[in-house]
Amino acid sequence: MLQLMTMTKGHDELKLYNGAGKRVFTFKNSKTVFHTDFNTPLFLQRWSFVAGNGTLIINPAERSDSGTYTVEIFNEATGASVGKHTIQIIVGGLEYGRVSGGQRVSVQLVLNAAGYELKFYSTTYGQEGVFTFKNNMTAFHKRFNTPLFLQRWTFVAGNGTLIINPAESSDSGTYTVEIYRESTGRIAGKQTIVLNIAGTVQMMA
Repeated sequence: MLQLMTMTKGHDELKLYNGAGKRVFTFKNSKTVFHTDFNTPLFLQRWSFVAGNGTLIINPAERSDSGTYTVEIFNEATGASVGKHTIQIIVGGLEYGRVSGGQRVSVQLVLNAAGYELKFYSTTYGQEGVFTFKNNMTAFHKRFNTPLFLQRWTFVAGNGTLIINPAESSDSGTYTVEIYRESTGRIAGKQTIVLNIAGTVQMMA
């Protein structure tokens, strides 16, 4: 799951391009249209865009999905561009890069955290707990539980999104999220997230 934008209300058009510059889909007038090579039954069974929370879902992901994609977002009233960023997907060790120092990074860890427990680790150098979400409360751990860190890192339970604002180069690294069902304690999902805070990505509020 990749959150391309926090919501689509107030924006009339979103365009997603692959690394070759081919348009994958367009969201406009509350409709999503996939283009050319991507408008096939097999592709449409796996790829979907959820307008309500601005999330791209690829299920199941395949190695052929790996690559760098560009998102362009336009204002509904004026037609002016209000955001442009890149997303890097590596399947088989999922990589999410939405990445520019000083900018906002959003990574959707789960569609909705209600009823789940999340454990988020830094795994760049061993395993170190960053935060836990349980019983509708988020607790950051050890060196991550500081005023400066908490000013930048936020977990939004309603849409399961981790927000880093502003992102810093020190945030770069490999992270793992484990998701458990609160009712049973059984694991419901696990994924790896690689953040590369660098490059030239433009985003405007």
